[in-house]
Amino acid sequence: MRFKKSLHENHVSRPFVVGSILLLLLGLVISPISNTFLLIFIALLLVVIYVIGRFYEKHVDDFLEIDTARTQQRMDPGDEGEIEIVIRQKGILPLLLATLSLELDDAIELASGKTHRRRNRTFIERPFSLLFWEEKKIRLPFTAKHRGISKIRSLEISVTNPFNLNRIYLTVENINLLEVLVYPEQSVFPGMDEIKPKGKGEHPTRQSLYIDRTRTISTRPYMAGDPFNRIHWKASAKEGDLQVKVDENVGHISWMFILNIKVHRNDEEAFEEMIKKLTYMVYVAAREGIAYSFFINIPSLNQAPYIHLSEGIGRKQLGTTLELLARVEGGTFTIPYERLLGIILRKEQIPTDVIFVETADQLDSMHAQLFERKGARVHHLDAEGLTRKGAIRHGTLA
Repeated sequence: MRFKKSLHENHVSRPFVVGSILLLLLGLVISPISNTFLLIFIALLLVVIYVIGRFYEKHVDDFLEIDTARTQQRMDPGDEGEIEIVIRQKGILPLLLATLSLELDDAIELASGKTHRRRNRTFIERPFSLLFWEEKKIRLPFTAKHRGISKIRSLEISVTNPFNLNRIYLTVENINLLEVLVYPEQSVFPGMDEIKPKGKGEHPTRQSLYIDRTRTISTRPYMAGDPFNRIHWKASAKEGDLQVKVDENVGHISWMFILNIKVHRNDEEAFEEMIKKLTYMVYVAAREGIAYSFFINIPSLNQAPYIHLSEGIGRKQLGTTLELLARVEGGTFTIPYERLLGIILRKEQIPTDVIFVETADQLDSMHAQLFERKGARVHHLDAEGLTRKGAIRHGTLA
């Protein structure tokens, strides 16, 4: 590990050097006429101390290593955790009365730390001492504060040179040692019944043209015209009358989220609330077994020119989505929203429901109609909740 080294000289350092040299010269000058052995010895001792001090400043970090016990941690807001910094000195130069200073993103709150709101950073300092060939662990408890990623943005070790009292600063910027990922919170909201199963599928629904014959949910009395193979013989024997199987109505449902991260000024709180509601929807999808995909208007270097998550289902899809939402930052560099919509319409398979997620409703009627013509129902999700958009009724766009 390479440190950026800087030096703050003590105000007595230079007079100390000058005095040592003058003392040595004085001893050499008057040595023929007087016994100056002690004077020369003191002067040489001071020069040796100076040389050792310079050696210390140049090589103190040659064999110094810094590591963390865990490189990545995942948690929900409010969870408590611990960062363990491991400092090793594999050389012969000790670090006495040193101080470790850390600067991290404020997605977490360090115990006994300080927060800089404008910079969105949290800071902490811890004193320590480290002898040669020694390892020390420094534990920093913290609490997950809000959605986001917290990394060590700056790490600095400051130590006093024991030979000349100069202060040495060893700094590492954007050190890739730790990442604490804080998942977004959920914000429950009504209106989820706006998205109902559509077409033949596996999701139970009260009204559907499709019936799953493998899902018998109850029985009813036999009526004239009922097929003979639909009689439930065990229930009939129990009730004493012929009973017919009642199967479950099922429909198909799949979602596509299109997230617009372009955030206008003073919309940061609305953006965070929108992400919380979006998180609630993906939890519902995981619980109900609904397949969904994700598209975000953030440039990507992959084959697709935008960030996307292919259609999936279950807990694995949920975990990948939560990590993606934890990393998303509103107001970052984006690709044009209309371009993203155009690519999706041309290249992607359109599901039963398309949910536009944005702080301001930027979906125009033309794009809404294009998605509907491909068989999708169009919805809009923002900080207020979920609303149906683009429903074509009586030849107009509602």
